[in-house]
Amino acid sequence: MSSLTKDILDNILTAAVCAPSGDNVQPARFEVSAGLRQIDLFNMPERDPSYFNYLQLASYVAHGAIIENFLIAARVYGFDVNLKVFPSDDMTHTARFELMDVEPEVSPWYEAIFKRCTNRRMYRRGSFDSEQKQAMLRAVEGIKGVTLSLIDNPEQKNALARQLAVNDRMVFEHKEIHSFLFKQIRWNKKQIEDTKDGMPIGTLGLNPIEEKVFFPLLRFWAAVKIFNLFGLSRIIGFKGFLGCRSAMAVGMISTTLPGKEGFLASGRAFQRVWLEATRQGMAFQPVTGITFLMQRLQDDELEGFNAKQKGVIMRAEASMRDAFDAGDRVMSVGFRVGYQRDQAIKTERRLPVITEKK
Repeated sequence: MSSLTKDILDNILTAAVCAPSGDNVQPARFEVSAGLRQIDLFNMPERDPSYFNYLQLASYVAHGAIIENFLIAARVYGFDVNLKVFPSDDMTHTARFELMDVEPEVSPWYEAIFKRCTNRRMYRRGSFDSEQKQAMLRAVEGIKGVTLSLIDNPEQKNALARQLAVNDRMVFEHKEIHSFLFKQIRWNKKQIEDTKDGMPIGTLGLNPIEEKVFFPLLRFWAAVKIFNLFGLSRIIGFKGFLGCRSAMAVGMISTTLPGKEGFLASGRAFQRVWLEATRQGMAFQPVTGITFLMQRLQDDELEGFNAKQKGVIMRAEASMRDAFDAGDRVMSVGFRVGYQRDQAIKTERRLPVITEKK
């Protein structure tokens, strides 16, 4: 049996915060009490005021991934966890972990927690073998209310790639989305080291000319509007299409659970799939913005988009629902997965934000 110490708990929490979040904003803090045995996880809405984070759904996905990392690391260090989600009336209180001693358990995913990263580059051509695909599908077993759909048929995948590429296109057609993205980009080593959040420019999968010359111009919305007259957003969307087409498969996590519970559970499933892909040595990229735009579409909350743009999102939603056979389920998190052509650069993480509660 393990004896819980502050160092061990710090190691567990350090693993927990290696979870993905939208634009690497890291919207989480922890409260520790009951002699280190009770840990409460809280959302930090001020960290992610993005347009995509509608009703905090993107943050709930991030917190689901944190929860999954915590559970994996706790078992490795010899602790079972009594997990309670949304355990209080505080809307920011997403989870409570109560630790109990058990025998340590080896996890095939633990090392992948620290290796996992987003790879936005083109992937090498390849295809799933049966065991790879089944391992990814098995990864979500035991998480109630979620379904993983994987599409690796080339014709279906290419059709879906066009719809998922709407995600990249809309970033450069909506001022608020564009502004938030560029606030999260870290342009040099000093910014990366000072903030330990956001997205270093080297993680965006740009070629040297794009990175050094063209992309810096796109910080300015006035320039983007001019370039859009010549098809900028469609060109960026086409690049997104090529990225999805290069993937071995495109996938979607969907859920039957309502609202925040569904997106939290989806985040747990999403992290498991990502860790399994990492364990297998595959590249992975979330394609998530479009799912949050679809949630806004359903609630008639697509402020800042004109009728034509809303139509593009609506058609993408219909095509994706049909392709993934989603039925009445909520499509919560999309992704592409494939073989690495180039090694991706990992983003930085802050140390866990921890408050000790007496």
